[in-house]
Amino acid sequence: MVFFPQVVVPLYIFEERYKLLMNRCIEESRSFGLVLVHEYSNQETENTIHRVGVMARIVKVERLDGGRMNTLNAIESRFRIRRFIGNKPYWTAEAELLDDDEESGKDLQDAYDKVTRLLRDVSELSTGITSGEKKEIAVAESPVSLSYLVSYALDIDTAAKQALLEMNSTTGRLKSLVVHLHATVQRLKKELAQKDVGRKARGSGYFN
Repeated sequence: MVFFPQVVVPLYIFEERYKLLMNRCIEESRSFGLVLVHEYSNQETENTIHRVGVMARIVKVERLDGGRMNTLNAIESRFRIRRFIGNKPYWTAEAELLDDDEESGKDLQDAYDKVTRLLRDVSELSTGITSGEKKEIAVAESPVSLSYLVSYALDIDTAAKQALLEMNSTTGRLKSLVVHLHATVQRLKKELAQKDVGRKARGSGYFN
């Protein structure tokens, strides 16, 4: 999975190396890194691990039998790996923290507005498909926050999410999200149309 800053994620820890890592983080009040391995790769090597990931801080731990644990983790920032130091018992590396570029102006605002509008379209269409109660969605006021939260929640493949994570431009990330959200809207419209056709056919007695 690809994670983004400003979200909280649960992790189930069961591998021995990650038990050691998490216990060290808890004892020493350290954060840890989460980095994606290249898709379709069966091995963890310096060549298969992406260079941009996120820092996570453990905020809650539930201890289980055998040293296993459920953890709740706050994703705080992005980082880029400069070089790997070792991989025993878990990967360690030198890294630098990454922040989005300082941006403002009409281009950023337009991208923010488009993402907000498309989010509401997605919410409305999803409600129509599930026949649920229409709810007003809460939208982050910060363009950076909005770009991170939507990137995390959006149902796209991991390669596309990783590309969003590696962007340093909030405007660029939001513009990419406009493309992904537009595709989602078109897909949901087709699903809703198919549902309407099925409902009408059942009403006409064409379906058993």
